[in-house]
Amino acid sequence: MRNLIENAQRYGANARVSYGVQGDVLAIRIADHGPGIPENLLEDVFAPFHRLEQSRSLDTGGHGLGLSIARGILRAHGGDVVLSNAPEGGLIATVTLPIDTAHSANGPENAPGEFRPHPEVEH
Repeated sequence: MRNLIENAQRYGANARVSYGVQGDVLAIRIADHGPGIPENLLEDVFAPFHRLEQSRSLDTGGHGLGLSIARGILRAHGGDVVLSNAPEGGLIATVTLPIDTAHSANGPENAPGEFRPHPEVEH
């Protein structure tokens, strides 16, 4: 989560985090107001060492490992992260993780089905 939020802050000037429960899946969205990513590169950025920012300077970007590591961790826990461009501009990272709804107070019968902003995470 930290990498996704920091990317939104670095490349999109801010990060808006929202979440929702959809059935037995927790979905977390990190949205920014940056330039987005060309559609044909949305999946490529998850490859190790892939950087959209082409300079060698680590001041303008990292090593190109963050998204690859984030996706690997999420997939190891049965989840995933996907990127999409927002229609109004900016990038949206959507993280999904399975939840055990049998033990959740907000199980499927109480799922709001909509994303709501996290009250403490607006940067």
